Amino acid sequence: MRLRDYLRLGLANIACNRRRCALVVIITGAMFALIFAGFEVIRGLEVATQKQVTDFTDGQVLLKLTVEDGLEDSEGELARQVVKYGGYTEPVEEYWFDEMMHLYLFPARLKESLADKIIDDVAGGVPILISTDEAGRWRRLTISKDMGMQRRLELVAKIRAQSLGKVIENNGFGTRPDIEKTQFFVAGLLPANLVGVSLSLSNIGDMQNPLNFILEVIPTGGSEAFVLERPGGVEVSTKESEIWAVFPDAEIAYEFVMDRQMCSGMNKTCISKYQYMVREVIGNPLGVKMGFREIEKAYTIIWIVLTAIGAFITISTYTRLINQEVRNIALYRALGATVKNVYIIYATYLVILSLLTMVVALMAGTLLALVVSLVYQGALSADFAVSFGIEPVSVWLAGWDSTVLVIVAINVVVALASAGVNIFQLSMTKVAQKLKG
Repeated sequence: MRLRDYLRLGLANIACNRRRCALVVIITGAMFALIFAGFEVIRGLEVATQKQVTDFTDGQVLLKLTVEDGLEDSEGELARQVVKYGGYTEPVEEYWFDEMMHLYLFPARLKESLADKIIDDVAGGVPILISTDEAGRWRRLTISKDMGMQRRLELVAKIRAQSLGKVIENNGFGTRPDIEKTQFFVAGLLPANLVGVSLSLSNIGDMQNPLNFILEVIPTGGSEAFVLERPGGVEVSTKESEIWAVFPDAEIAYEFVMDRQMCSGMNKTCISKYQYMVREVIGNPLGVKMGFREIEKAYTIIWIVLTAIGAFITISTYTRLINQEVRNIALYRALGATVKNVYIIYATYLVILSLLTMVVALMAGTLLALVVSLVYQGALSADFAVSFGIEPVSVWLAGWDSTVLVIVAINVVVALASAGVNIFQLSMTKVAQKLKG
């Protein structure tokens, strides 16, 4: 028999037993749909969060690296490692304004790549980049705990409207009123949480939302303040042990800080003689990445347990399906089919049934994730606005995770094993006994 003959017979079995097959697809598909929906929600949240954290930098990640081991070749080795991972370095320059406030000089090469994000029509003042949170403090516009969601959104919008593209000065709480303050032009606003330290929906007063189990693990962080040009007549300090490191994306930056060849402070298993500290200065893409890694570890236990239960149910169901096919198996054997031929026929049948179940489960899981997105769209949009100091955006909890393919492969193996366990024990004698019984 040829492959297409086995496929034709497998499809014929599904057609003849369509009611039973439909029931199998619905029962087993429902459990795997929940698993797939979980993957979609987690991955969708990670993609949406990373997008907002790195939106201003077009996905790039800026880190400040500080050498801590005191070795002469450490800074050079650190720079070589950055280049090895596709990044580049620049020196750190820090400027002090108004006797108390420091701003870093924004890396020149990164500035050139973000020409479309930075307002270049400077209307007086020193051009800077600051976080929405910092701009709010300068304007003395802060969010209090008793504010409702709508009031918080209005305040974020007010801070952005009164800061972005405007000339402002630092009039925040604690500033000295007896000195003449520098005038700054806000050429861009960077992400920062205006309320809490995580992405929890408690930021907008929603304490009981089930998504908080995930969101409260995700830190939102803040951003440093940067000056875009070297100002004249301002005190400057160059940090010899510090360098800027710019990476193409968060995934590469994460791999860099976890490299065991140099100890970053984030990598707790590193034993290299080279040691440095890493600090995120625009948002916290590394913190987001590490937060979702912890969520994935917890969810891995959940999906493994549910997949094992699903596999047990699948094997039991497929065993019953094959036991109901004794007459057809006897017919195949009477027509000259070997046990191997019969196994391939029913293995093909069960594999096709498993693949149909996975397709239905994936579609149902995606639909469920979209329903969750729609139900919580308003809360997520407001939460992201307050947590990153941005305008409200749509947040869709739909993202691909390659672990889905692993689960599909497990179900195919289960189908093959179910056919093998049941068919190879059906000799002609046992088939005859079952027919008599």
